[in-house]
Amino acid sequence: MTRGAAAWPSLPTRLKPILEAEYPRFTAAEMTRRRAEMEAALAAADCDHLVFYGANRAGSAVQWLTQWPVTVEAIGVFTPRERDALFVQWINHAPLAKRLAAEAEVAWGGESSIRAVIKALERRGARENSPRASATSSTSTAPMCGCDA
Repeated sequence: MTRGAAAWPSLPTRLKPILEAEYPRFTAAEMTRRRAEMEAALAAADCDHLVFYGANRAGSAVQWLTQWPVTVEAIGVFTPRERDALFVQWINHAPLAKRLAAEAEVAWGGESSIRAVIKALERRGARENSPRASATSSTSTAPMCGCDA
């Protein structure tokens, strides 16, 4: 197969915007739908916050919520009706993460992304030994309520 224009099959018109985009993205409507699903899941579990994590491009929970495809390590906090807090472990990944996860508050996690998440949870009203936070990782698809946050 050659690399010329005639060698590639034509792309359906509805898919051309994806190819032409600087970065492929889910629509705003899709991201709103996902957030609503997560809010409903947290409400059903009587949780106020979700901590989500991913590493080595296996962080589907992170990308599902923020559109950041997790390079090395990322951890975030989802709180209904607030912007997500997203912490990336490598400082040089933060600028691109800010572009891709534009709806989240993205920052470098510093020496410890876990400590950064704990501070974010505290700012959002979570209290120690209060089982009202939930956690999920790249290997989990459902929130697990009862994490001490």
